[in-house]
Amino acid sequence: DLYPIRTVRDDRFRLVWNLNPEAKYTNALTRTPAFQSMVEKAKSGDSHAREFVRRYQHRPELELFDCQMDPLEMNNLAENPEYRGTIRKLKGKLQQWMNSQGDNGIQTELDSIYRHRNAIGKTKEEVDAAWAEKNAR
Repeated sequence: DLYPIRTVRDDRFRLVWNLNPEAKYTNALTRTPAFQSMVEKAKSGDSHAREFVRRYQHRPELELFDCQMDPLEMNNLAENPEYRGTIRKLKGKLQQWMNSQGDNGIQTELDSIYRHRNAIGKTKEEVDAAWAEKNAR
């Protein structure tokens, strides 16, 4: 599942940068019977389940959490103007780190399929065809 996320923290705050927030977040958990039961509860009108599923699968571009005051990371502070400076500082540190690692965000994630163990010895075209077939299922 392709949903590029980068994160950085200091002694107090954790910044999460969801690089493709328009995409629906899916992973192994979202395919489990437990998660699917929450989806069904949400569809049947359970507001708690609906909010849980929405928050898990539809994430904003930036999430900022105060790790001291909110260790479970439930209160996203990113929209609060009081924390703009904190976001700017942490995002700057994260971008510096990404640059130092040659991390180009979404493109790096897209290119990662060519480094996967199943791609060893295959041409780009073969990998692309296999990826397209997998996603067509």
